[in-house]
Amino acid sequence: MNTLFASWSDNFMYAATAVFALAFLAHAAEWAFTRERRTAQVAAAKVRANEAKVAVGVGAGDAGVAHSTVEQPADADVVDPEAKAAWDQQYRVDQFSRIGIGLTILATTLLGLGVISRGLAAGRVPWSNMYEFATTGTFVIALAYLVLMPRFKFAWLGLPLTGFALVVMGVSLVLLYTPVAGLIPALQSYWLVIHVSSAVIATGVFTIGALASVLQLVKARQERRVIAGKASAGQGYLSRLPSAEAIDRVAYRPHAF
Repeated sequence: MNTLFASWSDNFMYAATAVFALAFLAHAAEWAFTRERRTAQVAAAKVRANEAKVAVGVGAGDAGVAHSTVEQPADADVVDPEAKAAWDQQYRVDQFSRIGIGLTILATTLLGLGVISRGLAAGRVPWSNMYEFATTGTFVIALAYLVLMPRFKFAWLGLPLTGFALVVMGVSLVLLYTPVAGLIPALQSYWLVIHVSSAVIATGVFTIGALASVLQLVKARQERRVIAGKASAGQGYLSRLPSAEAIDRVAYRPHAF
């Protein structure tokens, strides 16, 4: 056993967990600003609707009075406060989304270094116990998310994925941690590489599909409520999700794999 690599592995694992926590907070802030923006838009729409009703009432009362109105010339230097506020809110949402993705990339890199260091410390593949299986599986989950995200455009999966990774890493470090050791006789076989690597990859990719499927169920429920007139189409974090049908197509592919 190489104690230096073992120490590096532990440090990388703790650092990755801390960065996953920051990524989760960034995506949570993205959700919060999305909700705030949608709430502000709904409130502004209600105010405009009330003003329109008042204007209609005044117009009806003055129907017999002839008058003319002259529109004021548009001033290019005057910015609509509501439009500017909406733009600022959208900028914050996009900014926190980019920060969350960047931190997820950093956390995945640190976790990958931790897994590699663990293997170098033990002189074998780093998945002979539940601690190593869980940490390697989390690495595969995060890596699959980052690799597939540009193609399938599911940055909207950032919040549940970083939350899931944070929980698994916390449980692994607190409850499942096992010091570096050699293989027991029952595991001294080439099947350890073939069997467990297949299980780790399948578990990691399946988790992506499972998280997407959960969001698909939530989005489908909201769409049914919108059709029934019981909810608004632009409510909080759900407003950033694609349609339930689109999420279902994304979820199907990792499950098929």
